[in-house]
Amino acid sequence: MNQVLNKSDLIDLLGERSTQLRKQFEELWSERHEIPLTISESFILRSIKQQTLPTISQLSKSLDISRQAAHKMIKNLEAKGLVEVVPSRTNNKAKCLQLTTIGEECHNENELLKLEIEESIAQKVGNESLNLLKKILESD
Repeated sequence: MNQVLNKSDLIDLLGERSTQLRKQFEELWSERHEIPLTISESFILRSIKQQTLPTISQLSKSLDISRQAAHKMIKNLEAKGLVEVVPSRTNNKAKCLQLTTIGEECHNENELLKLEIEESIAQKVGNESLNLLKKILESD
């Protein structure tokens, strides 16, 4: 694996590491929780948590995914009891999203899991390297 990574360009390296982190997150989550949750679903929970009653349209725009994809993921999260679709207070046509109590708990737990994974990375590469990487990835 490392030989392949050593000969990759930046885009391939970032993609491969992203895939590894997603897989690690999903494996750790499934070991610890009865409710299955993908990293994409986790990302949607986080986005809903950060916004105040976002609509599906707002969510799809902020995540840069199609409305159909957003609807599908919301239906999955709704079936798991993590998200509720509620009528908008200002627009009768719009449907807003909010986390259920279980959704809030899952969101909080997956944020802790991400911190745990980040700490394990820091142990391998050092805090300075991790902070530098984060700073680089946050910049334009």
